[in-house]
Amino acid sequence: MKLNWLAILAAAFIPALLRLVWFHPKVFGNAWKTAGDVKTDRPRWASTPLQFGLTLVFGFLISVTLMSMVIHQIHIFSLVSAVPDFKKEGSETALWVKNFMAAHGTRHRSFGHGALHGAIAGLVFATPLLSSTALFERRGIKYILINGGYWTASLTIMGSIICGWA
Repeated sequence: MKLNWLAILAAAFIPALLRLVWFHPKVFGNAWKTAGDVKTDRPRWASTPLQFGLTLVFGFLISVTLMSMVIHQIHIFSLVSAVPDFKKEGSETALWVKNFMAAHGTRHRSFGHGALHGAIAGLVFATPLLSSTALFERRGIKYILINGGYWTASLTIMGSIICGWA
């Protein structure tokens, strides 16, 4: 199975692009600042190019990780990668993988399926993760819902791109 690195790279841009819309003052920006007691003044190191660049790096890392959640066929390779003849042309394992991929390689490879698993990742992984931090920071439910919604939307779109763009 060949990985679509262009889809992974495209998905890496989603958190940065969605952030521009999601946290715009006319969308959730003002509510987010109020709910999180976010200060508008920035420290010197928090320049916009640095923030955007790091967001792209983190988006790439998230895309690579999300790929294993939305493309189920990757797990077949994980299962057989320790078999010594896995990559040997014509070996029993290589033939089994080839036949399996011929029969099932495109199963569940759609934009909708990727969106479903991306949304699940946002709801049951990202939102609880940031919520536990927000609770200890004494942030309110509004803050949690805005951030959880952002990550759920981001992961939904990212999963859709990664899984559907075969």
